[in-house]
Amino acid sequence: MNPVQGPHKGSIYILDADRKSREELRDVLQTAGYDVICFADKKVLRKNLKDRAPSCIFFELSKDTSDLEILADLADYPAPLLVTSWYGDIPTAVKIMKAGAIDFVSRPLDHHEIVRRLEIALTERRIQTEGFQVGIFPRRQGLSSREREVIDQIAVGLSSKQIASVLGISWRTVDDHRARIMRKLGVRNAAELMIAIMNGARAE
Repeated sequence: MNPVQGPHKGSIYILDADRKSREELRDVLQTAGYDVICFADKKVLRKNLKDRAPSCIFFELSKDTSDLEILADLADYPAPLLVTSWYGDIPTAVKIMKAGAIDFVSRPLDHHEIVRRLEIALTERRIQTEGFQVGIFPRRQGLSSREREVIDQIAVGLSSKQIASVLGISWRTVDDHRARIMRKLGVRNAAELMIAIMNGARAE
């Protein structure tokens, strides 16, 4: 792939020991308009993190169990951490999320999906750091009281399971509320929902 860069959207660091794998992800993200810097070694990445804060870090997880220790170490940095891996079973995904990753994307990569997940992660992090207030969201008035509680939690970046724990309901019930919220706001997916929340009511 010969990437054609669009407008600069932010800096992305990639940590992946495999050159071909690094270059594949680099090309996808550069095509989407991101400034990408690749690393094959964790120590070099850590050195660069001291001087420059990226918008996001991608980490390729191998079968090596020590990779989870690297992941936990990287999770201390303020940039959201997205993990990719060929080994995407449920137990591994759970360990990855517990270690501090904001999202996990199994390989092979779907180019549109990886960009969509990145943009969701960056939007969620902006909401967390900027303290977005859902109370001023104009179309919030059309939601039920429970739906308002759910969208309040969505706005601070919580997953369905995390929201379920906060509200004391099942995650399936949260997903039902999320689906109704999306219908009422006229959005088709999670990315559009986050954008609608951030921009007031641009989905009008």
